[in-house]
Amino acid sequence: MRIPFPYLTFATLFLTAGASAQVAAAQGHSWQNEPSEFLGVPFFGDFKSQLPECMDTTARQPNLCWNQTPEPERYEIRGLPYIPISSGYQLFADLKDGSIGQLTLTGNASSLELVSDFLADTLGKSGSSLSRRVQLSTGASYEMKTITWQGKRIAVHFQRNESDLSRYTVVFTPTASDLKTLETSPSVDEESGT
Repeated sequence: MRIPFPYLTFATLFLTAGASAQVAAAQGHSWQNEPSEFLGVPFFGDFKSQLPECMDTTARQPNLCWNQTPEPERYEIRGLPYIPISSGYQLFADLKDGSIGQLTLTGNASSLELVSDFLADTLGKSGSSLSRRVQLSTGASYEMKTITWQGKRIAVHFQRNESDLSRYTVVFTPTASDLKTLETSPSVDEESGT
């Protein structure tokens, strides 16, 4: 039986995780290399006061800076340091109340293994890994592997982008307790009653 394009079929699903990593994540323990920043971009604090706006729109910048994207509260970070993966990677910050709500590294999926190695070197051993095989109706199949790190303050998820299989995404987000703190913190307008 042929499945019509563009439907995806899932051939296999595997879940592997060390028992100690599951217990640590469930208890909210951080992993040994839990970061407070990535590529020089701090996860916490006022984003725009920590990084300057780019003075021009050229792709190459000598120092870290940000450019507004067409999407509200989404900024591309330029002037990134060299990392040992294929060129063409980009870093985006999605803000919530002036702080990073999500930091996303994206690039060409041809460098998945290099990115995986870089993250393992930078972040240490992951807490869990989920793999599944995705087969297109054209016959092509891909391994969709999600690697996750969960700490006290940061969660990291790395996988091939499901909406564009030619790209990968690494998403850094504050953990649920930090998101709750961000959501319940009164804004200046609420405090002043305006």
